[in-house]
Amino acid sequence: MGEFLSGKFRILLILGWIPLLVWSGGCKVRAQKTSREGIRTAYQEVNARIATCQEDGSPCGLYVNRLTTNSGEEPWAAVGIYQSKRDLWYQRDPESEEEKYQLLKVNATTQRSDRVENEEYLFATSGKLIFYYFRLEQGDELLQEYRYYFSEDKLIDYQEKLAEGETEYREMSQEGAAQVLEKAAKMRILWEASL
Repeated sequence: MGEFLSGKFRILLILGWIPLLVWSGGCKVRAQKTSREGIRTAYQEVNARIATCQEDGSPCGLYVNRLTTNSGEEPWAAVGIYQSKRDLWYQRDPESEEEKYQLLKVNATTQRSDRVENEEYLFATSGKLIFYYFRLEQGDELLQEYRYYFSEDKLIDYQEKLAEGETEYREMSQEGAAQVLEKAAKMRILWEASL
């Protein structure tokens, strides 16, 4: 009887470790998704899906709403050339039986006079911003470039490139992470209004 209990005890002990191992493995996957590398992988996956959608226009599982400001390209006072386009990429929530959607990415391009700004917002399926990219160009010259990586609304990494002479004209900084999150919240509101 003692051998039976010790054998049973060993089995229970082993079975008790299995859920712990599974749980810790799940945490590792979640941690990878909130790392810079995990965010980069998610960014590449979403961009690949978008590229598939744009290739031939056939159904691809993603929806896009394009919002254009000044589509007639009339000159704006004190600016001249001004036009802004926002592509809001989203999908139907695969885990919901209701008609629910998830915003995945916003690509925004703004032309002001001879400068072009490109912005990208990448959202997790939870709705939280995980990556923001900003690029300012004049002609073929890169003037400013910023990358913000987020996990649960906390900045986890930041990178910037500034052309010589752009420091005093910088659009953003690492301390501007809160403003980036505010801009992302406005994009979500814009997207929800477009549905």
